[in-house]
Amino acid sequence: MDLKPGDEVLITDHNHPSNNDSWKVRAQREGFTVTSLTVRVPAASREELISQIEKAVTPRTRVIAVTHVTSTTGIMYPAREIAEIARRRGIWMHLDGAQSFAAFDVNLKEIGCDSYSASAHKWLMGPLEAGVLYVRSDRIASVWPSIVTAGWTDHLKGARKLEVYGQRDDPRIVALESAVDFALLIGMSAIESRMRFLATSLKEQLSQIPGVRLKTNLEPELSGGVVKADISRVPTKQAYDALWSEHRISIAMTPSGDSQGLRFSPHIYNSRQEIQRTLDAVKALAS
Repeated sequence: MDLKPGDEVLITDHNHPSNNDSWKVRAQREGFTVTSLTVRVPAASREELISQIEKAVTPRTRVIAVTHVTSTTGIMYPAREIAEIARRRGIWMHLDGAQSFAAFDVNLKEIGCDSYSASAHKWLMGPLEAGVLYVRSDRIASVWPSIVTAGWTDHLKGARKLEVYGQRDDPRIVALESAVDFALLIGMSAIESRMRFLATSLKEQLSQIPGVRLKTNLEPELSGGVVKADISRVPTKQAYDALWSEHRISIAMTPSGDSQGLRFSPHIYNSRQEIQRTLDAVKALAS
């Protein structure tokens, strides 16, 4: 996008670094401002998330970039309402869908965002270093690709304008297509239902373990498949290492900050028995 000194990009401190840091790097070179909003953990309500964004908008705001489901604590942002705020003011709304793509039955037309990006190796279970970018058709003229090579011209129309040509890794693209076919074969509604069932079961039972603080909202409208919890008496890295070395449970973690804790992401390949085994392991560590 064309941004200039005096313009503002609005982000949250729970966006992934690939979202936040890319804006900050551009701002250092081009002179616009990046304003980051602090996120409460867990989120108080959908209304507070919407209100926080709306109150932060200024006449200088040109972009609102938020995460659909955060990788930090699993908060699900009310994307449609935020997109409405942006559209009323002529602001570009970008949605990072890394944790919602192929986890939810995402309807971008219904959400109304200007752009949406996602990676293939997370919930889609596809190849690394592949992803998708959606830009609303009536907004494509407002953006240009930052990387071009042989085969690109300024006269390309539609999504082709934003593609990188030249020597692409075609097998990776085919693998991405196959992963999409696999997800559609199962059905997105079935995938979402199963993921939510497992994540909800995990959240509800983690919240009952003494010494464990659940950092992900229990409400389905405020959460998805990412589950974050912190064991108060055990350093996060120690708990993370123990889950792997003693129980062969592989997860992610955040070592410090308000989103510190263990991150679980149950998906369709997980079973109820594995959820119970995880809960038993966390109970043992917390006791």
